[in-house]
Amino acid sequence: MSHYVILWSFETEEEEDEIEGWSLGYISGKQLDVLTKGDTVWLVYVDEFRELFLIGRLEVETVFDDEESTVAFLEEPLKYKGKEGSQYAVTKRNPPYTMRWLSISDIAHRLRFDSVNNDRLDVDDRNRVNFRQFRRRRKLSDEGIEEMLRAWERISDKRVNVDLLEDYDSSTTYREGHQIEISKRERRRNRALISEAKQRRFDEDGVLICEVCGFDFKATYGVEYIEAHHIKPLYQYDGVEKRTVDDIALLCANCHRAIHSTNPPLSIEALKQRMDQQGEHK
Repeated sequence: MSHYVILWSFETEEEEDEIEGWSLGYISGKQLDVLTKGDTVWLVYVDEFRELFLIGRLEVETVFDDEESTVAFLEEPLKYKGKEGSQYAVTKRNPPYTMRWLSISDIAHRLRFDSVNNDRLDVDDRNRVNFRQFRRRRKLSDEGIEEMLRAWERISDKRVNVDLLEDYDSSTTYREGHQIEISKRERRRNRALISEAKQRRFDEDGVLICEVCGFDFKATYGVEYIEAHHIKPLYQYDGVEKRTVDDIALLCANCHRAIHSTNPPLSIEALKQRMDQQGEHK
């Protein structure tokens, strides 16, 4: 059973924003002919800042050469269709893994591939990579597989990565025989702004810690993780507004959720005051 890394491409910006939470029942492409039952595909994406993201995982059941066979196997229409000549790799996992956004730039230099002359990525001193290194599928070595599995634990189905979430409302649906249609309208977040805010803080301080309580994920769990909070909630925007990294606060998961426990959300200073008051009462 082999593990492959494949670069995901988006047809539209809307699709890029909408994949969070998609059930990954299949993938399409022209590099799938090598896949066999039991193989695993890791989907990655490289953004405009050359940050590497892990966005999906698919355990292969079989590969079809046509759309009709794929639809018959999945027993539902395809959410997206492959280009002419594409193959379709499908999973039998029920439910399928859901797609997430997780930056794995911090492990890019440790990924190893099954190749004699090209077994690693070219990574600069800021952990940035060039997407061209994934123009073709890449087979992971045993060491590379372990790195990806450890990364996947951070976005497993048991936990939702809320890096880009602000309202915590669940829109997950479950299939139980009936068909439903959901329409959702929301303010679009800019992942580039979030990435820049985190990168600037890391460049300045050498660490990513919560601005309220000082919690350090790296020191506690060994993972570089922090959540981004819009100081001015997106629902208060008057249409599209320009924002800078100064409009983003970096928080741990607990403080982020605490801030959004009230409506309107608490300010950073208000939450700090509450924590100080709790400390005085102990």
